[in-house]
Amino acid sequence: MLLLSVPRFLWTLPRLLAAVVIIYGFLWVKSFPREIPKQSQPNNNQEAHTGYDDSNINPNRPVDPENVIVAIKTGATEAFDKLPTQLLLTNPRDFGNLLLFSDLEQDLGGFHLHDVLSRFNPAVMANNSDFDIYRKQQEYARLGLDMRLLKDELDTHPNWRTKGHNAAWALDKYKFLHMLELAWELRPEKDWYVFIETDTYLVRSNLYGWLAQFDPKQPYYFGNPTKNPHYSDGDTYPFAHGGSGFVLSGAALRWLAVNNRGAAGRWDADIEDMWFGDYVIAAALYEELGLNLTGVWPLLSGFKPTTVPYGPDVWCKAVVALHHVRPEENSAIWRFEREREDFRHIGTPLLFEELWKQFIQNEDLSAPRDDWDNLSSDFTNINYNILFKTHDPPKNSKQQRSEMNPAAPSEKPATPAEKPAAPQEAPAILDPEASVDSCLKACESQDHCMQWSYSSTPAPNFNENGETKCHLSTSFRVGGRKAPEDIPGQNQTNVQRTWRSGWRKDKFWSWAEQHRCNNIT
Repeated sequence: MLLLSVPRFLWTLPRLLAAVVIIYGFLWVKSFPREIPKQSQPNNNQEAHTGYDDSNINPNRPVDPENVIVAIKTGATEAFDKLPTQLLLTNPRDFGNLLLFSDLEQDLGGFHLHDVLSRFNPAVMANNSDFDIYRKQQEYARLGLDMRLLKDELDTHPNWRTKGHNAAWALDKYKFLHMLELAWELRPEKDWYVFIETDTYLVRSNLYGWLAQFDPKQPYYFGNPTKNPHYSDGDTYPFAHGGSGFVLSGAALRWLAVNNRGAAGRWDADIEDMWFGDYVIAAALYEELGLNLTGVWPLLSGFKPTTVPYGPDVWCKAVVALHHVRPEENSAIWRFEREREDFRHIGTPLLFEELWKQFIQNEDLSAPRDDWDNLSSDFTNINYNILFKTHDPPKNSKQQRSEMNPAAPSEKPATPAEKPAAPQEAPAILDPEASVDSCLKACESQDHCMQWSYSSTPAPNFNENGETKCHLSTSFRVGGRKAPEDIPGQNQTNVQRTWRSGWRKDKFWSWAEQHRCNNIT
């Protein structure tokens, strides 16, 4: 038998191949998701599930944009004022996966607006005066009249709930469920469905990177959990705030639109007695599918650069959606994104810290501002509204601050692990309510106070503080102009409430320098 001479390097070849297989197998297993997203389950306590990891936003491995539908909800009275900016700042490559939903069939250039209310139960609609404006819109369209004139139409069911809102706002709640069903019909079998409004700004790169950590074949309902502070009718479990944007996985929308076909129509008769359309969504998803909201605040936050409560809770968190963004602000954020990505070639997720540096850092906030509300007492600031002691607290402990302890904000029902650590108790002072100057000194005496506001008459803080004049906050927010307003006083007379706001600018600037996120490389 002849022995063939085999080159020595071939003797080690099987070992090399085995090593390659082992290494490849190790890397393959290592590439598995560290955590498999849990399927949403019904929750008897009706609390919002929380739990997303924005550190898993990977801009290098995003979901395919072709499998993400973005639907913008608008109305006939505002569409031609607000939609053009949204469309102008949307990349043309995303037009194919863009849906526009409204309460009137219209065309805006090459874009079609779908009237979702055309699917509403005609019998229910006929006996509901909320649809008076819907019928007027159709008449205005037929006659070629200016639809914006209908903005002055009053709500046909005026009460304390609808104060400050018009008929178009009252009509809005009827759109939501039919909008969801139509989104599936127009773009079926997609992985993700994102619903926003005309004044929502969407950071798509963060959106695509964030969604990549979840399995769209599982039912998900993501959003910014909201509990209205005035709502005392029993329907108080969290729902996704519509303006902040909410997201449904393909599996969730399929369950609603296919497996529960006709669900929207079954709810038509019930919506009149419900307050918000975004609450209608939460109720229907829970009762039809047993699906609860998964809270993703501050990823979807409901804020814009001047209203963000800057501080530890949001500082190094990623931004996916902002709300109440005016067209000119929309443009400014878009330009910042383009500069960041296209010219500075920054590929990491956009963080709230960067919004502060771009839009707030150079704001002149060294002096207090008259007729200005920095949102220290706003219902979105509950988690940061400071309680402070007085030498002579009144009998009603809710009207004066007796201890320092943040409460859960309405825009994010936080779990104990998410709540910021309670700051130290503020030193007692004679009467922070006495004047603007005493309120300012109360803030300066408290190490964690970043800003203050003073209302000329007691105003609510939406927590156990009750109504006060002096409002202190551990968050840093610019806020906006607040004109003097008449409010009900004693003896059925109105009194005027004015606002003055101030900031501890240098203190927050120092904090920001010490808490850099190291996001930009």
